[in-house]
Amino acid sequence: TVLEGAGAAALAGALLPNLLRDRGLNGKKIVLVLCGGNIDLSVLNRVIERAFAADGRMCRVTCSIKDQPGRLVELCQIIAAAEGNVKQISHDRNFAPLDPSWVSSVFTIETRNHQHIEEIHRALQAAGISFNVG
Repeated sequence: TVLEGAGAAALAGALLPNLLRDRGLNGKKIVLVLCGGNIDLSVLNRVIERAFAADGRMCRVTCSIKDQPGRLVELCQIIAAAEGNVKQISHDRNFAPLDPSWVSSVFTIETRNHQHIEEIHRALQAAGISFNVG
């Protein structure tokens, strides 16, 4: 259920420790009205994507690669071979390592779970790709 913050107030109250007991409602059937769909879709999208990341269904990897033709394709092929689905790439020459012959590439990758993320990391390591997570 998607609710705006105020629409979940009844649920928040019911979850407070001892509230139901103090009101003599322990063991009784209660009804909570959950309402309000006034939530911004961009906020909802951020909530969903954060949940995906926490669940291991999405990760971000920043790689340093030589700034040469074909290197970005090779990096994408390594991720694809590990069955990662590239959602977004930021290929940045301006804020890359100090050596101008290297570039920083930030990948957002859809994954299955935390173990799958580790498999992708191992594939990058095996290929000699320098990377950071997060």
